Amino acid sequence: MMKNPAILWLCFRRAAVLTLISGKRCFLDNVTDAVNYYKGKVIMIRISKKVLLACALFGLLLLAGCNGKQNDYDSDKSGFNIVTTLYPAYDFAREIAGDKVNITMLLKPGEESHSYDPTPQDIIRIKECDLFIYNGGENEEWVDGIVDSLGDVRVIRMMDCVDRLYEEEIAEGMYVRGDGHGHGHAHTYEHDMESEDDHAHEQEQGHEPEYGKEPEDDHAHEQEQGHEPEYDKEPEDDHAHEQEQGHEPEYDKEPEDDHAHTQEQVHDSEDADEVVTKEYDEHIWASPLNVVSIAQVITEELVKIDSGNEAYYEANCRQYTDELMEIDKSIRNIVANGKRKELIFGDRFPVRYFVEEYGLDYYAAFPGCSAEAEPSVATITFLIDKVKEDKVPIILKTELSNDNISKVIATETGTDVRTFYACHNISRQDYELGVTYIEQMKKNAEVLEEALN
Repeated sequence: MMKNPAILWLCFRRAAVLTLISGKRCFLDNVTDAVNYYKGKVIMIRISKKVLLACALFGLLLLAGCNGKQNDYDSDKSGFNIVTTLYPAYDFAREIAGDKVNITMLLKPGEESHSYDPTPQDIIRIKECDLFIYNGGENEEWVDGIVDSLGDVRVIRMMDCVDRLYEEEIAEGMYVRGDGHGHGHAHTYEHDMESEDDHAHEQEQGHEPEYGKEPEDDHAHEQEQGHEPEYDKEPEDDHAHEQEQGHEPEYDKEPEDDHAHTQEQVHDSEDADEVVTKEYDEHIWASPLNVVSIAQVITEELVKIDSGNEAYYEANCRQYTDELMEIDKSIRNIVANGKRKELIFGDRFPVRYFVEEYGLDYYAAFPGCSAEAEPSVATITFLIDKVKEDKVPIILKTELSNDNISKVIATETGTDVRTFYACHNISRQDYELGVTYIEQMKKNAEVLEEALN
């Protein structure tokens, strides 16, 4: 018997998706695969042949009705169709396509983007659209199974549009249980994280605990021990957007091969079968300059699909780029004139690309893709002490998240809590109001000015 009816639902829904993706395998076989998937990921399941048959019958009914109900988040325009997985891609496409294209966002407003699982209806929409835009990364590995079967559908993987990717990192103060990530995949750090008891023991002995090393990345702005970070110095990288020297960002340059994929296999000399998996931070849109590059690629693909409106799309792209560059300029001025270069998040930290772009330091409760919900006492204590020590004026949280941690820190330190938009999704109310990425980033600039002064 299935102990949890909700898991039964997840099993047959996943099986239906697998059937649509493969187009060949028996649905019942896919149900079995789905059960095995959730055994490892969610809960131990005991399932009988009768339950498998029930899944198969119900799933076939689900497949038969896939073309019925329309997504509430479809536009009502006729003509060409764009399908996006996440809100950022939806908003970027909307800015460029304007009223010429029908756009569908698969993730519903207000939902957690890291837990999104496509429905059979979603797969059908993707296969029937003209342009499919997804982010990439471990959170969207399911896309790998359908890309080769999309035929004439044009595809944009946003993580391939940017010049540099950063590895997910465990910053100072983060005590992570297990691998600490929400994707359920192996994650390798430079060394194993020590237990909290070991950290406590080290502190008693007068030694500083090792919270986690920075990823060894040519593009990472790592701080060496004993040296102050050079906040005003531009990254020494051919891809850096050096506005002060009059250079425009290289929008058309292809991303380096090393960064085109979110996983890299490394074979140990002693064991050729050992695989090391690197996980890259997927929140690339946190940098407005990355969005400039993404908008350029979207424009190019739209022109290929609808060349008759080339001038319209390119004009929209120029206007959107100007708005993004204005935000970038505003943020740089705020950082340059700020009294400090430090942000503290009592939350996950999905804005790594933002702080890297603008030379800021940060401390947070969890990494950006962490599945953790409750921080350790050591983490909260570290953040409280950091706020007091550095006289940080406000604690930050992200939208659509629980603010319990940030409230505790704020209460203990006499500070206030502000929302910093990660822009991974949008509330239903903001969606209906037509709130955009540009508007959210302008709010972030206001919060940033308060946080740095």
